[in-house]
Amino acid sequence: MQIIILGMHRSGTSMLAGLVHKMGVYFGEETDAIGTNDENPRGFWERQDVRSVNDKLLHSAGLDWDQVSELRDNSFGPESVDEFTMGASDIVAKLNVHQNWLLKEPRLNILLPQWQEVLDDPVYVYVYRTPVEVALSLNRRNKIPRAAGVALWEFYNRKALRNIDPQRTVFLSYNETMENPVKAMDFLFERLTQLGVMDLERLTKTQVSEFVSVHLHRQKQVGNTIEHINGDQLSLYEFLLASTDETQKHYVI
Repeated sequence: MQIIILGMHRSGTSMLAGLVHKMGVYFGEETDAIGTNDENPRGFWERQDVRSVNDKLLHSAGLDWDQVSELRDNSFGPESVDEFTMGASDIVAKLNVHQNWLLKEPRLNILLPQWQEVLDDPVYVYVYRTPVEVALSLNRRNKIPRAAGVALWEFYNRKALRNIDPQRTVFLSYNETMENPVKAMDFLFERLTQLGVMDLERLTKTQVSEFVSVHLHRQKQVGNTIEHINGDQLSLYEFLLASTDETQKHYVI
């Protein structure tokens, strides 16, 4: 099964990818991975080849991960799309020899239509974080002004939500996962199994606790979300919260 992990930069996608891998889902070889740093000491869980094809496609239109306001459905020329499709198809073909495998790379959120052309029947794990915390984290890491960080959060989430099938998606809150990671991973295990992912390993409390550290929850929000974002952004965040609740209706703890 093809498991695609979605979520804005700084939203816990690396943590989720690492935990899904611990459930027995193939990621790749050590040489495939982008290295660690102080921000992600347990790894980014991103493949170099995936990052490369995504960046090449964005750069072909004069875009980058943080410069996407001009991204449109027709932004990419046919030659760039053909090159991307060949590269992405090769990656998927290599991964398809494994029963279950995962892809995680935040640019997938804004390039999902292109990836869906080469994926068969993916399931999605969608993790989101409060827009204010994402903006604070982007400001610390990339010096992006907070208002611009919230705008990026909105853009990435709207793009991804427009292209996923909610019935094939597990929604997770980063903040709730950090508060109770064992419960969150039990929930994720059950939902992925219901969606047809076979032969997963249910993680033990020790396995989860050794991987998830509350000390990695930096740039915590102070105050109410509504004080820092506009009405459209608040509506989007409330939609994500409701999506999580709707997903959990299908899971009995």
